[in-house]
Amino acid sequence: MKGSPTIPEVPVQMAKADVSALVALARLVEVLSIAFSSASEEQRRLLVSQEMLLDLEALMSEAGIPVAKITELSVAARESIAATCQAQGEDSAAVRYRREMSRLFYQPPRMAVLEGRKWVTKKHRTAESAEIGERAAVAREYARQGLRVVPGASEAEDSLQYELEYMAWLLDGEADALAAGDLARVLQLRTFRRQFAAHHLGEFCRGVSVFVEDHSEDPVLLYYARLLYLVANLLVLPL
Repeated sequence: MKGSPTIPEVPVQMAKADVSALVALARLVEVLSIAFSSASEEQRRLLVSQEMLLDLEALMSEAGIPVAKITELSVAARESIAATCQAQGEDSAAVRYRREMSRLFYQPPRMAVLEGRKWVTKKHRTAESAEIGERAAVAREYARQGLRVVPGASEAEDSLQYELEYMAWLLDGEADALAAGDLARVLQLRTFRRQFAAHHLGEFCRGVSVFVEDHSEDPVLLYYARLLYLVANLLVLPL
């Protein structure tokens, strides 16, 4: 059509690299959605395993996090968690992590709630959020993509777990569209991702990360809180 914008072709090598970064970031976000939820015993054991920590290092590298940051975050965490397991038993790190999550976020008198409306300030909220509330605004974001939280679910729409799951869904869709060469869909999903990170998830993640730093000494929870902060900063980038 006359006057229609021309979408530039993406070199194959560049596209492959971008797809890999998006997929890696989606997997990191997916793991974080489990880490900041009422995870099962099996999931907690996996989260504290040396295998998982090594896999996350590889994903961080693939997602574009600088090597120095990865080393700073991961090496000390692996050593600390391994020392805890050696001194107190194989499951001790998972048990301590569960207790700390419960103390901070789940069991009364909990210190904080993992729901976006408690963390996102007026400065970053959308006009829609200011009008109908953060929880309802986030639910509308899901609905625009044909998604919804199942009625009766244990978490609210603006829970950190569900917002991270939604972000992983956006990243996977963006990666699939890029791999298929559908750049119009890539740009659409990228816009949704960056706007959701800027107005809903980013400040939420950073706030939770800083809160954990200030109130916990558990090496597992600190590791995932610091990873949460790094990932939050990546979500607003074009990649």
